[in-house]
Amino acid sequence: LVDFTQPAVVEANLRAALPAGVDCVVGTTGLSNETLDELAAIAPAGTCLFYAPNFTTGAVLMMQFAKAAAPYFPEAEVLEFHHARKLDAPSGTALMLAQAARDGLPYEPEYVYDRHSRRQKRAPQEIGISSIRGGSIVGEHQVIFAGDEETVILTHRAQSRGIFAVGALRAAAFLQQQPAGLYTMDDLLANAE
Repeated sequence: LVDFTQPAVVEANLRAALPAGVDCVVGTTGLSNETLDELAAIAPAGTCLFYAPNFTTGAVLMMQFAKAAAPYFPEAEVLEFHHARKLDAPSGTALMLAQAARDGLPYEPEYVYDRHSRRQKRAPQEIGISSIRGGSIVGEHQVIFAGDEETVILTHRAQSRGIFAVGALRAAAFLQQQPAGLYTMDDLLANAE
């Protein structure tokens, strides 16, 4: 089963498919880690669950780069751009990028989603997350690391929606070679030949 629907729908689909022994590849964001662990636990022996908020190699590598850069540039901002019809804001990928930066920091940052009501300087321990919606933008994510007199900007652009399908098919093929369990794009990339 490959599911890219809505969180409430995908959870119901997984609760039916996994106990029946169907391997599942999920690209819907909004499921908590606790829910994913619970769903993986209801699967019989030999059944796999693959979950990723983004199925592109570049976005997964960008998360790794963000984690590596965060200790050196602790002021991070995440921007994401998507088409006008996208329902969630921020995107699951933007949240994963913020989490990657957070994982690289020696302190617990605060996520700030909107600054228009704040009439104050940027606090040093925050990660700003901004969402842009318009036109037919497939998806673009940026993580901006700002330091004293230098800036690092990581950018990933999806040029077509086909790249997500390619990633989902790679994930499904990967599951055919794995023992039962919960897998992510990090697992797929770690086992790439």
